[in-house]
Amino acid sequence: MKKVVEAWYRKLFPKRVPKYQSYRPFFLERRGLEIGGPSPIFQNAGFLPVYNWLHQLDNCTFSNETVWEGRLEAGKSFHYTPGKSGYQFFSEGNNLQFAKDNSYDCVLSSHNIEHYANPIKALREWKRVVKKGGILLLVVPHKDNTFDHARPITTIEHLIQDADVNMEENDTTHFDEVIELHDLQKDPAGISKQELEERTLNNLQNRCVHHHVFNTPLVVKALDAAGWTIRKINWMNPYHIIVLAQNTGEQPNNAIWLLPKAFSESPFPSDQ
Repeated sequence: MKKVVEAWYRKLFPKRVPKYQSYRPFFLERRGLEIGGPSPIFQNAGFLPVYNWLHQLDNCTFSNETVWEGRLEAGKSFHYTPGKSGYQFFSEGNNLQFAKDNSYDCVLSSHNIEHYANPIKALREWKRVVKKGGILLLVVPHKDNTFDHARPITTIEHLIQDADVNMEENDTTHFDEVIELHDLQKDPAGISKQELEERTLNNLQNRCVHHHVFNTPLVVKALDAAGWTIRKINWMNPYHIIVLAQNTGEQPNNAIWLLPKAFSESPFPSDQ
């Protein structure tokens, strides 16, 4: 009964990011590209209802069939919120061949960057397609309350090395770690150890693996390495890091965000 009442309450009064309306000017009547998705986080009942503010949103997914969305069709078939549609593209998210330089006002990515073997390459590619002054809204799962909680946080040196060698998405470097330390009890798919192994080994087809494990300081360092200037950071339980970053067209200055005090309000222990 308690869960039913809570569900009705949240339908009427959705849980929101603190001061969520302060995000609105960055997206109002803008044209965006979402990598992956559509995401419940950005819908009207989500904690950051960006979809309602945008003029149009296109989408890029790695395949025309995914474990999250099923079968997809190219063309103007991306229905991200009632009454609004955008174009559906199929491409690696770190190689947006369909998009010209400076062609979008913003890029959205929710629970997506951790699936890349080479996340800095992806962040740089997203910066390429965004206009000067354009925005990246990035939501990343924090390791502390996910099935990755037993895994070590990836180092920024490792991410930079992957970018330097142009690591491809068929990388298997972290597969043994995933299979050994993945917390099956927290996996929403409810799979067995054997099914985890099979899913991991078939990652190039299903893209379920979290190649890298993030806390907030690592997200900041990755964005800085990719040339993004950070504007806002928020956190939402149980495991969301929300970052608003901007393509200023200049060398980023994220010094304030690289200090430990920048994470003093984080609810996640490994940020401290």
